[in-house]
Amino acid sequence: MKKILSVILAVMMLFGAVSVSASASKFNDNYHQNGWANDDQAVLIFDSLNGGTFMNAVYERDENGVWVTTSGKTGVYVMLPQTDEAHTAGSVIILPDVMPNSGSAFKGWHYTDAAGNSVTLGGGSTFTIPSTAFTGNQYGVINFTAVYGPAAPEEDTMATVLNVLIKVFGAIIGILFYGGNTEAGVAMMEKVLGGLDL
Repeated sequence: MKKILSVILAVMMLFGAVSVSASASKFNDNYHQNGWANDDQAVLIFDSLNGGTFMNAVYERDENGVWVTTSGKTGVYVMLPQTDEAHTAGSVIILPDVMPNSGSAFKGWHYTDAAGNSVTLGGGSTFTIPSTAFTGNQYGVINFTAVYGPAAPEEDTMATVLNVLIKVFGAIIGILFYGGNTEAGVAMMEKVLGGLDL
């Protein structure tokens, strides 16, 4: 029994080695293998992460290879070339925008270039497909990951209302009691109401 298991394990290891060498070959993705992109065309993969929603409708292929338009897409968006000239080296694309979950702000798309540099580009900005996208073991595939940061804190509504009231009533008091000097009336109201902790 041990010999049979050893033979099975050896065969599995052999197939594992073959599959590893195949994954490092020129084509390591189904998009080029399925003919959805030519050898000289890049496939761009955008991962919105954390439930962010792509703001514009996206045009993509479904599991059967049929082009479909999807609105409100979340998760991963695979941008495939729609013509034979699209997504070649030097082509310019517009990066999609993402609506983040509440409490977050979308900062842009992160990717690592061929030189190993970490780059972040904003949504809606342009991206030129580099010739280096067609070298190495990620031949023709460029991965982007959404970058989020904390959202700006919401403005204090009560403070805004209080400031408006101080200016309005201060101007009235300035006209009535300070001989038309509205600034003096506003200063008095700020002194009176400034100590309130709302």
